[in-house]
Amino acid sequence: MNFNEMAKRLEMEEEEFKEIIRLFLDTTHGDLTKLQSAIEEMDYEKVAKTAHSIKGASANLGFSKIYELAKDIEMVARERNLKRAMEFSFLIKDNLKAINDELY
Repeated sequence: MNFNEMAKRLEMEEEEFKEIIRLFLDTTHGDLTKLQSAIEEMDYEKVAKTAHSIKGASANLGFSKIYELAKDIEMVARERNLKRAMEFSFLIKDNLKAINDELY
């Protein structure tokens, strides 16, 4: 993952971009906690809404894998397939870990 290149696409300095990534990681971890609670509560609307939030943030920063997974969660929530939503949420968590590992 080339943070410098990603930062340039957004017309930012690399360190500024890395700070935004740190905020993204914190926020998205919180969103994943909300998502997992919504799944356990079988709150399909909250699952879709939380996934939509993750999708938007990841798209803005250029994290396409997370964007696609969040998009998939939105879709399966509307289909009422929360088992798949949980599986996708674990994959997002894995992607966040990879970003965090690369960052630090």
